[in-house]
Amino acid sequence: MMIRKTKVGDIPQIEEVFSDAKRSMKEAGIEQWSDEYPSAADVYMDMENGSSYVLCDGDRVIGYSAIVFSYDVNYQKIDGRWLNDESYGVIHRTSILSSCKGRGLAGMFFDYAEKLAIEAGIHSLRIDTHKDNMPMQRCIEKHGYTYCGVVYMVEGDGSARDAFQKIL
Repeated sequence: MMIRKTKVGDIPQIEEVFSDAKRSMKEAGIEQWSDEYPSAADVYMDMENGSSYVLCDGDRVIGYSAIVFSYDVNYQKIDGRWLNDESYGVIHRTSILSSCKGRGLAGMFFDYAEKLAIEAGIHSLRIDTHKDNMPMQRCIEKHGYTYCGVVYMVEGDGSARDAFQKIL
């Protein structure tokens, strides 16, 4: 297993990962992602920003995550309080194929994000997820993140997300 930057040729497999995740969330009653989000357009945007990563098992893409080191407008206002107001990285759109879940693979993206943050001189990571996405919340908490409050997706539909932060 390895994490690497996304290549354009990975996009069809990433779309399969997203479709699988959307199906799994829908079956679990989690209304976090829509039919339109995330999409290949989001991956292209992540690639342009240098924040697009895939988890591969050999040549097969089995996971995706965006690891971003820039300001996130969705985190400007929080019903609660961030641990600090210093520069931070953000983990977005993390998903693993259902057939590969239960092996701690999403956690590989969390560890990788920490490594990248430290290399960039950033000592804080933030992440958000839907209140009903208990598998992701367990992963977030398992990796040492602290619940900070609720943020709203101002760049999207305005929906609420539970927000977490980790000081590195």
